[in-house]
Amino acid sequence: MVCKICGKELVSNHHFQSHILSDHQVAPADYFKSYPDATKYCSRCRRELLIGEFYLDRNGLIGYRSQCIDCMRPGMRKDKCPLCHRVFRQSAIVKHLADVHGILPIVSYQIFLKGKYCPRCKAVKPLDEFYRLKDDTRVYSSYCRNCNCERQKKAGQKGRM
Repeated sequence: MVCKICGKELVSNHHFQSHILSDHQVAPADYFKSYPDATKYCSRCRRELLIGEFYLDRNGLIGYRSQCIDCMRPGMRKDKCPLCHRVFRQSAIVKHLADVHGILPIVSYQIFLKGKYCPRCKAVKPLDEFYRLKDDTRVYSSYCRNCNCERQKKAGQKGRM
């Protein structure tokens, strides 16, 4: 990885951390806030990835987890924020857009997200495949219309037994 301040080539996260602290007197967390296109090595897969590919860790010195999102949650559905390109679980992007970028959930779905992920059938479907909810925090139901109907049928059958 390359230091964005001086251009020095660094071979590990440990060397990076000591370089930033001793040579530039900057905390690694502050460095990553200033340079969102900076990179870091994953301790498991050993790949050099953009810092947006790591979960935040507010308790750690660097400010990010040591393993990338792919290594921490293999097989999990992930997408990038269309504005800052940070990687999130697919279900967390709407909350991120609201909290960090100030975009309402309904606007997020209409403008930035082309569809919604149904965890039951494991497919991304257009928004018209989901029921619209009344409350403002969750604009669309979690499951698509077909899966929602199947769940309600099963719930009705359980109540009769």
